[in-house]
This record gives sequence, structure tokens and C-alpha cells, in this order.
Amino acid sequence: MQEHEQRGARRAGFEFAGAALGLLVVALSACPGAPLAERPNEGAHAPRLRVEVVDPDGAPVAGARVRRGDMHARTDATGHVELAATPGVLRVEAPGFVPFEGAADGVDLRVTLERARDLRVEVRSGAERTPLAGALVSAFAVDRRGRVREAAGEWNQHSGPDGGAELRGLPEGDVRVRVERGGYATVVRHVAADEDVLVVTLEPACAIGVQVYDVRGNPAQGATVSIVGSGIWPPRTGETDASGRATFDDVPPGVYELHARRGEDASPPRRGVEVEVARSAYVSLRLQRGRTLRGRVTDHEGTPLAGAEVVLTETGIALVPRTESTDEFGAFAFDAVLDGSYWVRADAPGHVAAQVPVRVEPDLGPVAIALPRAARVVGVVLDPRDRPVAGVTVHWLGAPETAPPIADGGSLGVTTGPVPPIPLDAFSPDDRDDLALDAPDPEADSGPVLVPSGVTAVTDARGRFVLDGLRPGAGELLAEGGGQASTRSAALRLVAGQEHEVTLVMPDGFRLSGRVVDERGFPIGSVPIELRVASEPWPRGRMVSDDGTFVFEGVMGGAVLVVRPPELPPARRRLEVIADEELEIRLETALASLDVRVFDPEGFPLGSARVDLVGLRPEAPTERTGFTEPDGTLHFGALPAPPWRLRVDDPEHVLVERLVTPAQVGVEQTILLARGATLLGRVRDAWTRAPIIAEVRLDGGPPRATDLEGAFRYDRVPVGSHRVDAVAAGYLPSAAVFELAAGAGEVTVELTEGGSVRVFVVDALGEPAPGALVTLGEVTSTTGDDGIATVAREEGLFDLDARVERGGEVVARASAGRVRVVRGETLERRLVLDARLEAPSAPGPGRFVVGAPVAVARQGDQVVVEATYAQTPLRARDVLLRIEGERVLSAGQARAMLRGSEGDELTVEVRRGAGTRTLRVPVLRFHLP
Repeated sequence: MQEHEQRGARRAGFEFAGAALGLLVVALSACPGAPLAERPNEGAHAPRLRVEVVDPDGAPVAGARVRRGDMHARTDATGHVELAATPGVLRVEAPGFVPFEGAADGVDLRVTLERARDLRVEVRSGAERTPLAGALVSAFAVDRRGRVREAAGEWNQHSGPDGGAELRGLPEGDVRVRVERGGYATVVRHVAADEDVLVVTLEPACAIGVQVYDVRGNPAQGATVSIVGSGIWPPRTGETDASGRATFDDVPPGVYELHARRGEDASPPRRGVEVEVARSAYVSLRLQRGRTLRGRVTDHEGTPLAGAEVVLTETGIALVPRTESTDEFGAFAFDAVLDGSYWVRADAPGHVAAQVPVRVEPDLGPVAIALPRAARVVGVVLDPRDRPVAGVTVHWLGAPETAPPIADGGSLGVTTGPVPPIPLDAFSPDDRDDLALDAPDPEADSGPVLVPSGVTAVTDARGRFVLDGLRPGAGELLAEGGGQASTRSAALRLVAGQEHEVTLVMPDGFRLSGRVVDERGFPIGSVPIELRVASEPWPRGRMVSDDGTFVFEGVMGGAVLVVRPPELPPARRRLEVIADEELEIRLETALASLDVRVFDPEGFPLGSARVDLVGLRPEAPTERTGFTEPDGTLHFGALPAPPWRLRVDDPEHVLVERLVTPAQVGVEQTILLARGATLLGRVRDAWTRAPIIAEVRLDGGPPRATDLEGAFRYDRVPVGSHRVDAVAAGYLPSAAVFELAAGAGEVTVELTEGGSVRVFVVDALGEPAPGALVTLGEVTSTTGDDGIATVAREEGLFDLDARVERGGEVVARASAGRVRVVRGETLERRLVLDARLEAPSAPGPGRFVVGAPVAVARQGDQVVVEATYAQTPLRARDVLLRIEGERVLSAGQARAMLRGSEGDELTVEVRRGAGTRTLRVPVLRFHLP
């Protein structure tokens, strides 16, 4: 009995020890870094696998679940864990991150987890407009070029009874979503990183049948057919059978473009193929002989770039691009390219993407594309309390690029970024009015007006962002979204090959709300309203609610609200938002009208004359355009109260402008146009009388180039006194003042050939001195970044010296004594400064300012425009009288009033010469040196 009790006690002790051991195992499994289970027969000397788990920023991920075979454990606070090195695939999971799965080689492994996001897809039936259940929704991660990242995996979910499918654990960044269901056309959508809901409408499936013929008219077997359009993106491809046929099923209704290629042969694109609901279409394509387009991609020093992506697209409205990668020698080739015009775009990591226009024809040589080195910006976006802000879109705003011409012999220019604006001088002289009173100042500085570069990034959960492939130069960062007010960085100058770190702080912003009413106080709803904020380069637009109310969130700083009712004059309010604000915008309903009658010089009515009317009251900006009837009359109705500016233009007569005051309301405006005179001129050498190709300006207007004979012509010039200025390379500027009589007149401008001095300025250590002032007699020039400046003068002896100023003080100087300038010759001199200059790592970018792009100053008792920095109706030496209806009293007041919200317009009254005029001056974000 005693022995039995002892055996029972021992058994109970074993059971207690087993239970304690089990509890210990459970406790260890709950501790990060401890194995959750050990396989039997594993000793202390078994090989171990050390795994480190980090997030995309390299920070450790604690508590991540790591599995391999039967083993699983959690990472400790440093992101590390050890497992027995057993066979099997390694799997890593952590809340808020995309699961990782892959092979584990070696004994040390670092796993970087991508942050995850969720996406809800709502599927609708295009026929019944109701939720569609049972649709398969698939998501694929894509890179910044839109290519599927195969290694990232695939996410699938079927839509439920409400048509919704929840895709969880998607990687951060853009994704491609495919929705398919039997009987409906498959839909593919690109979803941006900041979108969390996608609505997809499935239409009944249609089909497109394609018949492809070869160059001899026989069915083309094995041809590749591509289709793309309103319901298919990216392009889908198929291959023709023995009869030359291919069929595309599951095609949504829409408009499509089709191509076919086989070997060196290709078909012209078939565009505008329309597919209707529940109906199919049939298309035939005929192959033609193509060519091989070859080229080479290099960096700015001519070194080949391997692995660069090259995209070939047709000019115009082509939808199907072709993509190739360069080989180790930077070479690429596109087969089966038909004759015509194309764009070739190249992109490589660490370089600025570039594209060139090319015309494929028999004698085309290889295409050369040089990619400049790019700059890179990394940064973080914080709120005013230094907390990171996720989901913010960060844009790089830089100077617009100029479009490259297509040169002969296959020599091509390079351009990047968005399509640049067309310069004024791209049009022929007859296509524009050279005597326009509001023409941009031709002497305006070429400082850039910022435009979006197309390079953007979205901040992650830690508020961080990366912008790569940026063109070096001056610009700014713009951050918007995330529930905060938009903000811009200080002016930055990006340097090629360098990484720049930036911290952006986004203000909280305020709520701007209000109501739109008529003059009696009754609400006016369903009208468009536009908000422009000084820190935002594009306006926010929406419709006013039916009860006349509107709300804008996240607003701060100078702002302009414009209401544009369809049948009433627009209304504008300028304000400074520094707190939540509610306002009332009252539309003018007591409207005026104006009748205009235009006559020719003989007193006969003039039909088809163009009449522009501009309202000059800042709170009611109005622009109307019309053409006179055969009897010379034109009626403008539904106008706000005057003053108005009238501008009457006819191709055979002199332009006329007139100001209509409140006292003239109800009085028909009778305008008699004068017939313009024709000015014929030429520019020649003062000594040899030989013609000179020069640039001329009539009365300070836009520049115009002479022809090969030095001749120029102006039509519709008013009778009276005029001045023509001419400049040409190698000659001293000159001008001619003359009287122009009715009919026609001639003028000759003679230029004297001068000499020049090319000066290279270096400091005491021999380093180039950028920004040095070089003076030759009384003429001064400034050295560029290379320390070189060229100064032109007439023949003679002149003192040549150079100096460098910092903060208004001269810090270094040099002199070459007297030099002789000889006509037609260029003298070179090297000046060594008497001090060492500390060259900054990057030249200062100046700053970007929002406002009228001018500098103003007081001269005597007047405030005048000193200089202009971009295209503007204001000109140097204009006297400022009124801005936005307020009298100009001081230069400081004028500077403040000339600021505003980008995209807005200011009403400015100036005195120019002997007359006064009222101008509409656009507000720009411009570069101030």
C-alpha cells in the first residue's frame, strides 16, 4: 500500500512537472524572439538561421511572426529572431505590413517588409446600375512606370451581395485592379496610392474580330494584334491563326485603336473603332513594309546607359506605346516601324528622362539621346506639432522646358516634362497684333514661371517621401492633401547627382464657407465657384449647393473666390484667411448693356470687326468678345456696371481702344477706324551697306527678325512718329526715329560693327568667379557660372576692370588697365582677383514670389515699374496710378497690392507716355533673382 502511494505521488509529481513545463513553453512562445515550438531531437549545436526584419526605412519591426517549415517565432525589439535552419520557405508577417514569402539562403537574412494598405472595390452592373455580386477582383502591385511587380504577389477577392470586395494588406503605392465576371467585359483600372475606394462598372461583353492581311494581300498567320482604348488599358495582344484572324472577347463598349505587326511588317493603326453594348465589331488590317529604328542612350558625358527604358509612340493621338531596354552599349532598336512622326522617350535611374521627336524616313540615321544626371529630393512632411502627415502628395515645380526642333540629318534636341507653353514668337508676324497695347514687355527677364514637372510622391505613414529623376535647377516643392493646408518649400536649387533633404511643415488650415446670393439676399445655387490660394498653383473648383452654400477646408493665406454664374456677370472676393471664416458673395442682378457701331475711314459700316470688352471693376471681372454685323453694330448684354475697356480690331485698320465710363451707359459707342499705313524697313551695315540679319522692335513692341536681305515689314501702323530699334550679333545697337505718313513709308537702320572683349575672371586661387561685374569703359556685364563675360563696344581705348560685391561691399577686384577694342575683332583677357572667393556648394536660387512679375520704385512723386521678370502687360517706366481701384501712394503700398493668388488677375491703371490705360495683369509665381 505504501509502495502504491509512493508510485502515485511520483506519478503526480511527473504530471505536475509536465504541466509546469507546458506552461513554460507557452510563456516562452509569447516572448518576442523565443521559438514557439521546437522540433524533437534538436540540440544546442543545430545550425541556426538569424533573421532581421525591418520596415522600408530600415527601422526594426518588433513582434513580426517568422515561419520556416515547422518553426515559427517572433522578432524582438531590435527586429531580430533566430530559428533552426530547417528546410522550407521563409514567411514573415506583421500587422500593417505586406506578408513576405521567399527562399532563405545562408544563416543571416535581412527581410524588408512593405507597408500595407486596404482598398475597397465596389462593382456595379452597367446594364441595371445595381451592385454586382460574384465578380472576381484581383490586385497587382505596380512600379512607378506602371509595370506589374511579379514578386509582390496577387490579391484576390469576390464581390459580396453589396458588390463590395475588401482587399487587405496591399503594398503601399499604385496598384492595378482587374475585375472580371462571366457575361461581362473584364475591366482593368490603375489605382493611385492615395485612393482607398474604387468604383467599377461592368458592361455586357462585346467582341472585336480582326482580319490581318500581309503585304501581298494574303491572310497573315502569326501576326501580333494589339488593342487599346477606353475600356482596355494596358494594351491587350493576340495572335492571328492560319486564316489571319484574331478575336478579342470581353471587350467593354467604347472606342478602340488596333495595330498589327509581324516581323519587319506593320499595319497603320486603325483608330476610332467603336463597339456598342451587346454588339460586336469587325476590323481588317493590312501589313506594310516597315523599318528598323535604331538609337543609343548615353549620359551627359557620352557614356552608354545600359538598361535604360526606351518608349516609342506615334505623335498625335496614338495610344499604343512600344517599349525596349538598352543593351550594355546603350543601344536599342524597334522593328516594324512605319514611316511617319514619332516620339522616342528614354528613362534611366539617376538621370532625367528625355524625349526627342523623330521622323522615320529612308535616310534616317541612329537616334542619339543624352540623359542629364538627375537630382534627388528626400524629405518628411510634418504638421505644426511635428507629427508626420501621411497621404500628402508632394510635387516638384520647376521651370518649363522648351520644345526641341526636328533637325536635319537625324540630329535631335531633347526635352522633358510636360508640354511647354508656345512662345509668342512661334507665330508669324501676321498672326498676331504687333501694336497690341497689352503685349508682354519684350525686355522682360527670362526668369522662369514655375510649372508642375510631373514628378510626384505620396508620403508614407512616417511622413517621408522621395522624388527622383528631377532636372537640376531652381524650383520649389508643393505639398497638398492629408487634411492640411497646402504649403511650399523655400526656393531650392537642385544640383545634378546630389541628394537634397527637405522638411516641410503643413499648417492646419482653416474652414472657408459662405453663401452666394442675389442683390435681394435670396440664395443662388448650382453655380460654379473657384478658389485660388497663394500657395497652390491650381484652383479648387466645385458647384455651389442648391441653397447657395459652399465650404472649402484647409485654406490659409491670401485667397481669391470667383463665382461664375452662366447668365450673370462673375463676382470676385479677395481675402486673407487667418481663421475660420464665413462670408456672403452677392451677385449683380441689376445689369447693364452696351451698343457698339463701327465704321471704316470712309464712314461706311464695317462688318466682321472683332470687339473685345473687358470689365475693369476688380469685384466683377468680365470678358466678352463679339463680331460686328454687316451694318457695323454689336450688342453686349448682361454686363456688370462700368467702367469697361473696348478694343476694336480689324485686319485692314489700326487697332482702337476706348474706355467706357459710367456716364456713357446707354449711349451707343461709335468707333471710326483709321486705315493703317505699311512700314517697310531694312537693316544694313553702316560702312559696307551690306544687309544684316537683325532683331527689330517697333516702338518697343515684340521683337521681329529681318529676312536674309535685312528687310522687315509692319502693317496697320498708325500715322505719326515712330521708333525702330535694331540689334545684331557683332554690331552696336542702333535706332531710327521717323514720321510715317498715310499709305506707306520706308526706314533704314544702320548698324556699326563693334569689337568685343571676352573676359575670364578668376580668384586668387585660379577658381572661376561667377557673378563678377566686368566694366569696359561705361559698359558693364556679369560673369556666368564659368567666370566668363563678353562686353561689346565701339572702337577705342577703354579701361577694363572687374569686381566682386558681397552685401553691397567690394570684396575682390582686378584691373587690366586700358585695352583697345578693334572693330570686328574679339579680344580675350584673363583677370585675377586680389582675393580668394568662397564658392558656395550650389549657386543661390533667389526666391519665387507670387504676384505681378515686376519691381517698383519711387521716382520723384511717382511710383514706377523699374523692371519686369516674366511676361506681363506692364512695362518698365510705366507710372502706377491705381491698383484694384485704390490710388497708389507709395512704393511699399504698391508692392503689397501687386501680390495675390496665383492665376488671379489684378486691375492696374497706369500712365504710359502721354496717355493712361487700365490693364488686366495676371498674378504669377515667378523667379526673383
